[in-house]
Amino acid sequence: MRSNLTVAAALATLLGVGGCSVFSSSAPETSPTPTASSAEGGSAGPASARRPGASNDGPRPYTDVVTDEAETREGLFRTHRIDDELLFEIP
Repeated sequence: MRSNLTVAAALATLLGVGGCSVFSSSAPETSPTPTASSAEGGSAGPASARRPGASNDGPRPYTDVVTDEAETREGLFRTHRIDDELLFEIP
């Protein structure tokens, strides 16, 4: 009796895992190629979503981002609140 239960559990596990892999193996969708009007700046892209004063010089030093005026709370992740901004420090 115990061997029947073991075989049934193994079969159910294999069917469950096999069913999940069937649904996740679909072909990736391709993104449409940009048309001439959107390439000329006709739509708002990721560059326009940046903050007004942002630059592409890379990450800023920690001491420039988290200043002495930040209110820091310890927990699973350390959080820093500066005015209306909430910063998460993830190790």
